[in-house]
Amino acid sequence: MGTVLVTSDGQPFAWQAKDISCECATTTEVMSKTEGMISEINKMKITLLAIKKTSNSIS
Repeated sequence: MGTVLVTSDGQPFAWQAKDISCECATTTEVMSKTEGMISEINKMKITLLAIKKTSNSIS
C-alpha cells in the first residue's frame, strides 16, 4: 500500500509505499489503513483529488 502524489506539473512522488498484506486481511482493515493515510495527507495540507485502489490478491 502506498501513495503516489502528483504535483500540478505532473511530477509523481511515491510516499509511504509498504507491504501491508500481513497486516490486513479484510476490506475493513484496508479501509482503516487508507483512512490513516488520508488523515496524514490532510495534516500536511495537501489537496487530495482522487484515490485509486488496486488489488494484487489471489482469489
